[in-house]
Amino acid sequence: MAESSENEMKKGLQRWNIVRQRGVFVGAFMLVLAVFIMAGTSRADRMRPAPIKKSKTQNNDVRRQRTDGNIVFCVPKGFICKDSVFAGCRLFLLLGESETEVTLNSGFDSDDSPEHINSIYRDLGGEEMEGYESAVVADVTKSDKRVTKCIRVRKYTGQGIVVYWRFAVLFDKATGKMCLVSAYDKGKGDYLEPLLESVRFNP
Repeated sequence: MAESSENEMKKGLQRWNIVRQRGVFVGAFMLVLAVFIMAGTSRADRMRPAPIKKSKTQNNDVRRQRTDGNIVFCVPKGFICKDSVFAGCRLFLLLGESETEVTLNSGFDSDDSPEHINSIYRDLGGEEMEGYESAVVADVTKSDKRVTKCIRVRKYTGQGIVVYWRFAVLFDKATGKMCLVSAYDKGKGDYLEPLLESVRFNP
């Protein structure tokens, strides 16, 4: 009986990996496509490399900093970073322990209205997933004179596994730029806040 349960759990994990990989691919594609459309331009002068400045904080160790010209961010400890270019936009993929996967990129978008954020959220996959029960377990939006930040966390359960999808978007009011983050993990999301706090928008 125990062996049968173990086999079912393994099958469930295999099915989730297939669904998750497809979701990461689709989410990454939609993330880049959304930013590309919202940007309304692919002018080279907007994507030119920007110098990386060494931060005063340990979290932003210059050796772990990455940039796409719009933003500078710090790769969280324990993660490796890969990047690729699609339609003139650079997409970063961060891979961490316990099958944690994070996609991140930036673009030009100054609309931080709840309606617009909801639209981006839906485009990136903020809906039900077949075969899994889901619920939003966190939804926080904060805004000050400089930045609007929204974080939403959806918990998926089913077939013996639990997975969390973390959606985050930052709007910088001074530059009219935004940063999108989409992440999957098994419940340990303490990497997200340091990652978001490390983001700096280039003028």
